[in-house]
Amino acid sequence: MDFIILILLANFAGINSISTVKKVTVRKGETIIIPCHYREAYRSNNKIFYGYWDRWHFIVNSKYMSRLERVSISDDPDQTVFTVTMKNMGATDEGLYQCDIENNSYGNEYQNVYILVEDFPTLYVHSQVETGYVDGGVTINCYYSNYGVRKWCRIDGRCVYQSYRYSDGMRVDTSTDANKGVFKVIMRGLQLKHTGWYYCSVGDLQMPVHITVKQNTYTQRTITQQPAIKTTIIRTTITVDDLSSTSTTNKTNTPNGFSLTLLLGLLGLLLLVVICGTLTLIRLKKRRRDAGPDEAFSQRKTTATLQNSQEDTEVTYSMIAMTPSKNAADDTHGDVTYSTVVTHNRGLRKSLRYQVADVIYSEVATK
Repeated sequence: MDFIILILLANFAGINSISTVKKVTVRKGETIIIPCHYREAYRSNNKIFYGYWDRWHFIVNSKYMSRLERVSISDDPDQTVFTVTMKNMGATDEGLYQCDIENNSYGNEYQNVYILVEDFPTLYVHSQVETGYVDGGVTINCYYSNYGVRKWCRIDGRCVYQSYRYSDGMRVDTSTDANKGVFKVIMRGLQLKHTGWYYCSVGDLQMPVHITVKQNTYTQRTITQQPAIKTTIIRTTITVDDLSSTSTTNKTNTPNGFSLTLLLGLLGLLLLVVICGTLTLIRLKKRRRDAGPDEAFSQRKTTATLQNSQEDTEVTYSMIAMTPSKNAADDTHGDVTYSTVVTHNRGLRKSLRYQVADVIYSEVATK
């Protein structure tokens, strides 16, 4: 009778002492992490992970080396959870496994989990490890293709269903997009104590996710004032269209009105140049107006002289024979004979009114 009572106590202890997911799915060739949560009384106990193929086979424990290189175990006494990581899952890895804790007093504590290996997992997440910060939030998307109740739970069994409520001091919101098959979980107001394992559940399937909450880090910057520098480098760009100026100044202890003074000086210089140019144009126009028509006539005369000087003038000379007159004694002017010279260049007559100095003389011979 006492023996039967001990067996019943051991079974009840095994059921209540370890909590984990019941059934998970994983894609072929990928990795799955199985968390096993235990009571604080078993922090120092040996943790074991078994696999069942026609009988239970030891795979790995926390005190000995793993029998399989792609399977490892890690124990976190502070979080009272040990995890088993199985890499490169294949079809032969599908089956029933067991989280186990050695207990020499009442027998081992255990909890079973079934791992289903599929080409297209029925329930999955992109990453089983997420990170958040104190007073911040984190979002988890669980993709599913099955039916059933959807909920978000801690590994120890506390769950939030499709509606939201405050859980352990944080706010958890859940929503579902049935068309896309997404069960969305948002955790807000995170604190360090919220670090741990959770899982999303749809129907009879679960997918564990670890949330790591970190403290925000702030970088304090110290500004040290540098000594005054004499050299000042100024780059100024002035746009005349909208009379706006942009200046980039690398300087130390320079007055704020320096850029405005420089701008006003440049504008004053530009105005002075415009005024000088205007006065010069006015003076030139006045000089042309005072010159009048005489100067224009002089210019036309000079032009006509230059044109006529280029023409070759043909002159014909005539020989004149003189016969003494009978009344020569009475003629007081008998020694002078006047002759007329005819030029063949008609243009010369036209130009005589302009060429005053052109005089033609003829040679007279007397006998």
